Amino acid sequence: MGVLRAGFVALAVSAIALAGWVDATGGAPATAIVGPVQLPQPAAPHAGAAVPGAIVEVPLASVPDPGPSSGGVATQAVSLAILPGPLELSVDRVEVELDHVGGGRWEGPLPGVSVVDARGSMAGWVLRWALAAVLADDREVPSAELVVEPGPGRVVAGLPQGLVAGDVRRATDGGGVLLAAEPGTGGGTYAPTAVVQLELPRSVDPAAVTVVLALTVG
Repeated sequence: MGVLRAGFVALAVSAIALAGWVDATGGAPATAIVGPVQLPQPAAPHAGAAVPGAIVEVPLASVPDPGPSSGGVATQAVSLAILPGPLELSVDRVEVELDHVGGGRWEGPLPGVSVVDARGSMAGWVLRWALAAVLADDREVPSAELVVEPGPGRVVAGLPQGLVAGDVRRATDGGGVLLAAEPGTGGGTYAPTAVVQLELPRSVDPAAVTVVLALTVG
């Protein structure tokens, strides 16, 4: 009887060895592995056009297996070509509608204008104005006295450092500077501000006055 019981136990152990080891936590049996197993290697990333200059961190799983590694990130150098953009104005002529403030005096704010410097050189720039026309009820007035008083520039995208407002100038001075960016600054988008003041002759009594300014940046 003892021999029969020992044979039954040996047969049971053999069956367990062939079927797999039962997880100690009571889970499904763990399949026994016999001999070497080839684990799948991560696929190489898709080859793309090399673009100069940037360092990109790529997760280790996305590049070919580099062998034993103590880190979880591999560094891969790729090239990135960045072409400079333009230095430009949103408009090169602007119409300023003035309000009557008493006597022959009219006044109004400079409407929306923006300077965009996408060159990447940080060389700075100067935005200038010049009088193109004074219109009273759509008729040109040649003898009007015009003054432009620049205000601080407004940053749309960029940094405020290096922005300099122009000085107060008369149209008879040949115009003046609205806003400037010193060398080493000015990359981004900026909006000048100014108040336009006009003195009309007493003989002119219009219902509406518009000043046309020509703008240049360089």
